[in-house]
Amino acid sequence: QRFQTLAIDLSRNLLTSIASLPSVLTRVVVDASALKTIDLSFNRISGLPKALGALRSLEGLKLHSNALARIEELVHLHPLVALARLTLQHNPLAMQRLTELQRLLIKQASGLEAESEFLPEAYRLKVLGRLPQLRLLDGMAVTNQERIRAMMLASEKLASRGEAAEERGVPRSRPHPKDAAAM
Repeated sequence: QRFQTLAIDLSRNLLTSIASLPSVLTRVVVDASALKTIDLSFNRISGLPKALGALRSLEGLKLHSNALARIEELVHLHPLVALARLTLQHNPLAMQRLTELQRLLIKQASGLEAESEFLPEAYRLKVLGRLPQLRLLDGMAVTNQERIRAMMLASEKLASRGEAAEERGVPRSRPHPKDAAAM
């Protein structure tokens, strides 16, 4: 039997992986691509599968109180253009230590001095840099100022990567001759 629903609550199930979630949903839900909200909070999830990006109608995703440790996992949520509400607090990734470079970039982008190894605003900026469409992060509204700071931080980080690559002898990418002639 398949169910017609717009929301699924899988919270508090001791799940450690959701790798098979998209395929399971297609067997349980009439139209998994129409799901609007999934609650996966209070589990032991440590990674996000790429297939999660197929749930294009998803507007809300609760992932708080899990074991997500790498902010890079959020790349799998990038295809979710309708995603407006996300919870990630109480995951290790929300309390990552800041590197010296990150402290400097945060200070340049936001004017904040990272006095602590941890800076909650830095976590929000990192998430918003990857998912700029969010309207609510961890139950708090995303401000235009945060969006601007997140874009600045992301662009400065990309620029610093290019400079670091040049220092290692890797040239910056140059425009194709046809493109350069058109400029």
